[in-house]
Amino acid sequence: MEGFVLRRVIPSDNSCLFNAVGYDMDHDKKKAPELRQHFSVNQMKSIVLGFLTLRSGEEKYSERALLIYDGLHYNALAMSPFEGAPEEFDQTIFAVKDSTIGPVEGLALNLLKEQQRLD
Repeated sequence: MEGFVLRRVIPSDNSCLFNAVGYDMDHDKKKAPELRQHFSVNQMKSIVLGFLTLRSGEEKYSERALLIYDGLHYNALAMSPFEGAPEEFDQTIFAVKDSTIGPVEGLALNLLKEQQRLD
């Protein structure tokens, strides 16, 4: 998909990690209760950090979802087909070998730089 890379803000309710994963999986920002039944916070962090460390499991998986963490809060990253498109049009699952992921990495770096300026 071509389009705009953006951060989908997840509510700050002490469940942002689970809800960000839920958004990427099912476009559902309130998936934490269901995911908490299957994973502890430490398990979920291990999964997320493992994917980051292994570059989303390039050798094991063909698809990945992307989150952004600013040190306090997780949000979902998505590709939207056009500016202002409704969330239901977001692409949140990407092929591991997908070259369109470059703009997502660029957005992540820009958001981190912006956060550092605000600190």
